[in-house]
Amino acid sequence: MRVEKRKTLLELLESRPDSYWWIDILCARSNDFPFDVLGHIFACCTQCVAMIDCDPHIIPQMNAMWDMDPDGKDRPFTEFLDQYEQLNHHIRLLTQCIWWRRVWMWQETVLPQDVLLMAETATHVSSEHMLHVDNLYHFEAKLGRMLYFFMHHGIRPLHAPAPAFKELRASRQFNMDLHCMDLGSLVTLLQVFGQSSRECKYAAHYVYGVLGMFQLDIPPTMTDPNQVWQCFLQKFEHFISDLMRQSLSTNPMDAIPLVTISDRARQFDISTAQNMADVYRDLLIVYDADVQSVFGSSS
Repeated sequence: MRVEKRKTLLELLESRPDSYWWIDILCARSNDFPFDVLGHIFACCTQCVAMIDCDPHIIPQMNAMWDMDPDGKDRPFTEFLDQYEQLNHHIRLLTQCIWWRRVWMWQETVLPQDVLLMAETATHVSSEHMLHVDNLYHFEAKLGRMLYFFMHHGIRPLHAPAPAFKELRASRQFNMDLHCMDLGSLVTLLQVFGQSSRECKYAAHYVYGVLGMFQLDIPPTMTDPNQVWQCFLQKFEHFISDLMRQSLSTNPMDAIPLVTISDRARQFDISTAQNMADVYRDLLIVYDADVQSVFGSSS
């Protein structure tokens, strides 16, 4: 662990003396660590403090803009444009960090009940230097309202990149809907997976890095990444079938689409993957046929 990050971590621990911590950078570094359990660990976490590689001034500056009025009426145009560009700039810097590009960080962002973002080199551990990940929606909405004002007046300034927010929203929504067994949330989530540029060092981690989303278990003893991939597809197929059955049971009068795994996914060599999009693109095929015709007789 880098010295500057260690100092921030120690200050964070000292500020919360009566809490129990899982510190992944210390606990999950050995090659024989059972990475399949990480999803379960994060899912049991009440609060996760994610130390990210952003400038330590970005989060405090964003928090200072929390109450900024996104309505440009009766305000000097140059002042309003300057505030927009500042917020846009902060969001871009925050979402372009390496932390957002790693597969393993996905579960860390999604599964805990609450996630706090904090610069890994922050000099303070106060609330002003932390940002609840769900509060990013507040800033995204504020930026969108400001952008609408400009476009309404014939001006189109640069907008912050949306992929990070899209990933975050779809993933956390699926996690919240999982107990409802919502089929639509699953399809949306896999579409987001299929557009993600997140990367990892080992091909098998493209699977282990998302297992917690579906609470699936795959033996960590497998060494062949394609064996891991095929095992995942087999278990995921059962997961989809259970989801369709549950959707049919919960909404018997609704037309539930038939969802299956594509031939492309079954034949894919995961060792050739460069990012998550390579692995999960077109993973699912959604048919218009009503799932009632498949499961109706047995439900």
